[in-house]
Amino acid sequence: MLYRIPLGVFSGGEVLLYQNSYSKISNNNSAIPQDRVFFNYQYMKDMDTYKRFNGRSGGSDLSLYTFGLEKTLFCGRMSVDFLVPFSYSMDREFRQQANSYPGSDSQLEDIAFGAKGIIIDRECLTVSGGVRFEAPTGDDIHNTQPNRTWKNDAWAITPYLASIYSFSEDLFIQNFISYRLITTGNSAYQSQGMGPGGPTADFREPAIFGVDTQLGYWMMRNHGSRGVTGLMASFEVHYAATFDGGYQPSGFNPPLLYNLDGNHDILNLTAGVTALINDRSTVTAAFVAPVRNGPQSVIPPPPGNLGPYDSDRFFDWGLTIQFNYFFN
Repeated sequence: MLYRIPLGVFSGGEVLLYQNSYSKISNNNSAIPQDRVFFNYQYMKDMDTYKRFNGRSGGSDLSLYTFGLEKTLFCGRMSVDFLVPFSYSMDREFRQQANSYPGSDSQLEDIAFGAKGIIIDRECLTVSGGVRFEAPTGDDIHNTQPNRTWKNDAWAITPYLASIYSFSEDLFIQNFISYRLITTGNSAYQSQGMGPGGPTADFREPAIFGVDTQLGYWMMRNHGSRGVTGLMASFEVHYAATFDGGYQPSGFNPPLLYNLDGNHDILNLTAGVTALINDRSTVTAAFVAPVRNGPQSVIPPPPGNLGPYDSDRFFDWGLTIQFNYFFN
């Protein structure tokens, strides 16, 4: 579970940490193409949302809701998917004021779509490859007084490989390897008027390399009956890394926007249970725990003392609930 490496916006003695969503490939996905509709709910406790120059910090809870559809093509050897995410998180429109803190609001995030196809299909092993695109449909960040805006302009492309191997009828392992690329930078501007015209700058998010592994074991299966027809326990390891240092864009005087995208090594562990219902749908509940801490300062530091922040740990703990309804 990773929301996104944060972007810092300076506001009256604080740096607000905005974390737009990004479409994590392994989240409620399979190496095998499927016909399904699905829903994901993610809750993150105390996600970092601001830093004060006296070293104090704070956070707020975050909820992410994703509705999705996947449809197979070419006799099940390929599929396309479409995901629409919404969040309840820190409001992206605020008025600068010392020691102020924006409220929370429901917001559309970046819509994603993609395709995957089977490369290797054997009795115990399936390997597939795919790509997912993210369109910049999420809201811009806007400081209404004075008028400063961080635009959500960039498209993201994530190629990936996936595999699933069955050790037996009940035990399997599934893996995803992905690399998320940003096509262009996001623009930012500040103006004394109501629109662009003042100094501008570009922000480019770092590329994100991801490795995700799921070990699953079917504790019970009773095909053909009604009600709960299967019960599976799973354990997952999610790793994400960036290799770009953070930077402060030029052109703003005084500097008001900071990109906190630095070098990160994020490791989360997930344990969950999945119920198969009527051999047609699944419901999963899982607990997520971040493992690593990686103190790191803004590069370069802003005026005053922002202090170190946990660059590898963005929330305290999380919960995820997933629902799938399969057509075939």
